Amino acid sequence: MIIGVIGAGIAGLTAARKLALAGHEVIIFDKSNGFGGRMATRYAGDQLDIKIDHGTPCFTARSEEFRQFVDELREKGIADVWADHFPYFTGEMTLEKHPDIPVEPHYFAVDGMNQIGKYLSRWVDTRLNTKVNGFTFMGDTVRRKRNWMINFADFSVMEVDAVIVATPAPQAYGLIENTQDETPFKRIIRDIDSISYQPCHSLMVNLGNQPAPEWKAIRCNHKSVRWISNEVSKRGNNGNTIIVVQSSAAFASANIKSEEVSITRSLLGALSEVTGMDTGKPVWSQLHFWKYRNPRNVMSGYFVESENHPAPAALIGDYFGEAGAEGVEAAYLSGFKLAERWLEKYPVSK
Repeated sequence: MIIGVIGAGIAGLTAARKLALAGHEVIIFDKSNGFGGRMATRYAGDQLDIKIDHGTPCFTARSEEFRQFVDELREKGIADVWADHFPYFTGEMTLEKHPDIPVEPHYFAVDGMNQIGKYLSRWVDTRLNTKVNGFTFMGDTVRRKRNWMINFADFSVMEVDAVIVATPAPQAYGLIENTQDETPFKRIIRDIDSISYQPCHSLMVNLGNQPAPEWKAIRCNHKSVRWISNEVSKRGNNGNTIIVVQSSAAFASANIKSEEVSITRSLLGALSEVTGMDTGKPVWSQLHFWKYRNPRNVMSGYFVESENHPAPAALIGDYFGEAGAEGVEAAYLSGFKLAERWLEKYPVSK
């Protein structure tokens, strides 16, 4: 079976790898130029040797399936433990840890969070810089070998047997809305119409040879900031003190149309307020806006598929929060569980 996967984030890559290893022909399409979605790493410095995780900073592993994958990453030298807890800024003082968050291993990727996506992509034909506009269900009324036609932004097409949409829920909604199909597949978008996301401004700043802080990261209850990462604690970055400041959703929403210089100034001020660091003369700074940082609400289950549709189709992503999974783990489990289901329904002929 030829399977087209839209989205090269962790959910899409996980499903694709498992299906490909079982013998299906799987092709991933993503409009961006990198793997891993919000598992993102920015390269900076004259030699591009400074690596900055400006998306997802770390992750935990609570399910057996995801723990096995993390063990695999650790054995390969791709991931390691970063910390088991982080300080918490209450708005008035900094505590040793958040009182309501358990102490447990938090993992990071040794050479940048995007390396996890790159690792998963080794088993799959992945086509980056390729934007999908929608799909057409071919059905049984035309003489086609495949059930689905994927329609690309450059007006080219590809026929596949099955489609997996592994994008943030609002993007998935838009893709399916453009589907030339009045069958049950189009109706599954009703299930994701209620999913919305928190935005986030992520500020990367080089404070030069200023002494790196002893803390690795700080969770923040602050009007402008929710998280601060000390990237030096992950990898040395050649003596540069690199800090990532991730804004609160409220700040990001209020400043979507603000000038970058204004956003940068506000976040640098918040960094100084929380940590006491001198942020007056950074060597450089970069700002990235995440429109779909975290889902505000999640769906039960691990995925949605068109049960009675004549051609296989499914939605996966981190907005499926079965058993309390969240973030990277939710994305992984969503892709993993769908692949398990499809391997039962559509076994590869030997």
